[in-house]
Amino acid sequence: MHSPIFPAALLLSLLAPAASAHMIFNTPSTWGLATQGGDLEKPLNAAFGPSWPHHGATKDTEEVVTFTPGSNPSFPITCGEAAGEPGKASGVCKTEADFHGGGGCALSIAYSSGGAPKPEDFVVFSVTHDCPTFNKFNHNFAVPANLPACESCVCAWHWVPDPDFAADESYMNTFNCAVGGTTKGKITGGKQPNYFGVSGYEGGGERPMYKSTFPAGAQKLTVGAAGKRHGDLGDDTKRAHYRSRSPAEPTHMGDHEQKSESIPAVAVSASSRSPAAPSPRFFTGRARRRRQKRGREGM
Repeated sequence: MHSPIFPAALLLSLLAPAASAHMIFNTPSTWGLATQGGDLEKPLNAAFGPSWPHHGATKDTEEVVTFTPGSNPSFPITCGEAAGEPGKASGVCKTEADFHGGGGCALSIAYSSGGAPKPEDFVVFSVTHDCPTFNKFNHNFAVPANLPACESCVCAWHWVPDPDFAADESYMNTFNCAVGGTTKGKITGGKQPNYFGVSGYEGGGERPMYKSTFPAGAQKLTVGAAGKRHGDLGDDTKRAHYRSRSPAEPTHMGDHEQKSESIPAVAVSASSRSPAAPSPRFFTGRARRRRQKRGREGM
């Protein structure tokens, strides 16, 4: 019977002391930073099931990260030992194994009306492949130019580490966010985060690292009108469709919409037309000869 063979880097990370740090999204807007502190670094896996998906945290801060569409802001991603004090990272985050070989990081957003969003509510809007990196504690995340505006949303930072340096686990820190700009509507096309090693998204198989499953930079998003379901016809499209159809075709709009439509040309059925006087050309030729004949007979 053969013993399983593990990569040396993974063995070192598994045998590291319990106090060894991992990585967190280290901003004042992060849920749980004030109450859990460095414990936010703990990986999300089978052993920490109750912490999924928001690391057991709820909104406990009024601090907000405001994103400007088209910008490229930088955020501190540090070890847990620097929680609340990202400026200390270079002095306390000294264990290279804590970075688990990188793997890429992502930011996602949920246009939530309140409370804690569900995992399926989040859409990835930015990815950086060079994250996390040993001795680098600030990372840029490009923001899509068409990211819809939002005064009060919920965002999250995600990381799925390299399988050569970590077990089946992932990391996620939730934080308060807002989006400036003038783009209105909602995201109707985008990708959900890579959840891995947690309840409903078990580990095993090929590791879904962000650097191998998403392009780097601002993600391509499709934005639709607010309040409309994806695939709904817009008002202009419905009007054009109604006007171009033949009178025999059924309309796709409801009765109330048909009554409110202003249609400049209305088709009238043949049965409803008033009799029209015949054109003068019908009194030429054979008809004229018959009239002339009747006139001679009456003389």
